[in-house]
Amino acid sequence: MVSIHWIPSKPTEPALAGKSVISLAQDQAGSIWAGTRDGELWCLRENLWVQQTNFPRSHAITAILEDAHRLIWVGTEGGGLSYFKNGGSDSAQKVSGLLSELIRAFYLDVEGTLFIGTAGGGLSRYKNGHLNTFTTREGLPDNTISQILEDNSGRLWLGNNRGIACVGKTDLEEITSGKKLVLYPQVYGRMEGMLSEECTGGFCPAGLKTKSGSLWFSTSKGITVADSHPPNDAAPPPAVILEEVLVDGVVEKPAGLKIPPGKHRLEFHYTGLSFRAPERVRFRYRLEPLDAEWVDAENRRAAFYGYVPPGEYGFQVAACNSEGIWSAAGGTCN
Repeated sequence: MVSIHWIPSKPTEPALAGKSVISLAQDQAGSIWAGTRDGELWCLRENLWVQQTNFPRSHAITAILEDAHRLIWVGTEGGGLSYFKNGGSDSAQKVSGLLSELIRAFYLDVEGTLFIGTAGGGLSRYKNGHLNTFTTREGLPDNTISQILEDNSGRLWLGNNRGIACVGKTDLEEITSGKKLVLYPQVYGRMEGMLSEECTGGFCPAGLKTKSGSLWFSTSKGITVADSHPPNDAAPPPAVILEEVLVDGVVEKPAGLKIPPGKHRLEFHYTGLSFRAPERVRFRYRLEPLDAEWVDAENRRAAFYGYVPPGEYGFQVAACNSEGIWSAAGGTCN
């Protein structure tokens, strides 16, 4: 059941006077939706504000969105994510499976996939009735996502507490399908000109995309504008160097290294040369055939093996720059 409250909308009087509105959205019919800090959900139709009583008033409403099926999605500060039919009288249904009940942002792409940013629970994707979540474990720089924008190349730009991360939707799909284990997002922060890496949230929308394609993010020190067009002068991948190999703490010559029988500790020390944000160079390595897959080392510049069975092996390491460009496997040691 929906109760109707008429509020005058004279030009000299603000709408929803006295209400602390922290989220806004527009549905397909052009109606305006507003969520308040007190947990009230309002809708403006034909110059009349209607309070929605089929949605429980218990937590601040931080994000609102309507999808192609006319479902209204509502995110809250502590009450999780719920949805109900626009214009219907049924009570809202809550979505289970999120890692955090603190919703920060929504984004709906042209395919109808809903992306959900949370505080502390990473980025979730709701597609075809299935919920998948991506966190720092999968490679995101932070688990609080306050803004979600998409550029013209199908990449998501995620405002978080450690800057802005750019990741392809195809990469998220490959993580979900098991083709990839780790994301390697392009990360922007102080080195790229941000006065503060903390993107603000708790209200929505907290970012926007202009007609020219630039992306605007609110931060704790003002607005950051990102040019979402791929750069023409992309930095080359880092040059990889194998600095030294240690056997039981003793430096050995890497070329043609032969290790006597027994249990030995191997250490491979490597680095990647990059003049653009060198502190953001990431690495992955493998000791073939011992490692079936690449081992993600993030920014660690050493690989350790407590025991290697007898046999012939080759060590490879690759590096990725701050723009997400990987080098070919280098630093080979056989």
